[in-house]
This record gives sequence, structure tokens and C-alpha cells, in this order.
Amino acid sequence: MAAYAGTYHARLGKMIDATPPVIWTLSLGATQTFVAGEFVYRSGGYVVTCADSPTMVLGLALEAATSGDAGAYEVKVLIATAMTAFKIPVHHTTPANAVIEITDKGKLGSSSFDLAHVAGTGVWYIAKHLTTADDVTIQQFIDPLATLNGKVLATINYAIREVA
Repeated sequence: MAAYAGTYHARLGKMIDATPPVIWTLSLGATQTFVAGEFVYRSGGYVVTCADSPTMVLGLALEAATSGDAGAYEVKVLIATAMTAFKIPVHHTTPANAVIEITDKGKLGSSSFDLAHVAGTGVWYIAKHLTTADDVTIQQFIDPLATLNGKVLATINYAIREVA
């Protein structure tokens, strides 16, 4: 995969129903090191980082973490509920396709896209070039159409959301 040039970290975009965001403080898994803005999930009761096209997402780490033994440290996590819309950029390995296109507009709220990241940076993006999973659904455009690596509001799909 081509390197992603952006540096925008995913963050809370808004709560769709205007309720307060859900934030939990949870114990870290063994040897977990990540920056704020990493998508995480629970494994064996401990928070660990997600891989590209994750099979499970609990939420977004709100602070950096370095952990030795499992349970030695805690981290705050913004929980991905059905009402949590994350602000995240779109990307494609072909730069000309790494834009919010007019064809994407017809997919709002209905088509799913893959979630990927640049390892070790905390930079996550919607990978328009990947077609192996259905991780997120774009709910709203933030940047105008034709914006390179433009930002959107996206929700984590039910199939991989750890909290319904």
C-alpha cells in the first residue's frame, strides 16, 4: 500500500443524537504503545490497538499509552456507539482518487468503507481503495467535494462495534 501523506488524527466529530459522548477508563493490555487517536478494542478484558480493517472496534484512545504488564496502566477511550460520528479523512493509494467524489455523495449513510491506518502514527483513514471489509459508513461530508484526503463524519458499523 502506498504511504498515506496526511497527518490528521481521527477524533470525535459529533454525537448524532446530541447526547454526551461515552468515555470509559480501561486497563491496557501488555506491551501496548500507541498515540492518542488510535482505534482500540478489548482483548482478554484489556485495551489493545486495532489493525487495518479491524474485526472489532471499542472506540478511540483519547490519550497516548505505554504499558508494560497487562493492567499496569489505564487509558481513556471514547466509545464508538451507534450515535458516535468520528471525523476522519478519506484516502486512496492513487492520489487522483483520494478525493471526496460526487459519486460518494450518493453513498452517504448506505455504503460501507474500510478503515486503515499508518502504523505507529495514530493516523487512521477511510481507505477507498480497500474492498475487503465494511468497517465504517460515511454520514456527512465536512470538506467540500473534490478535496484531496477530505474529512468526513463516519460511524463504526454495527458488525464490528464492540458496544451496540
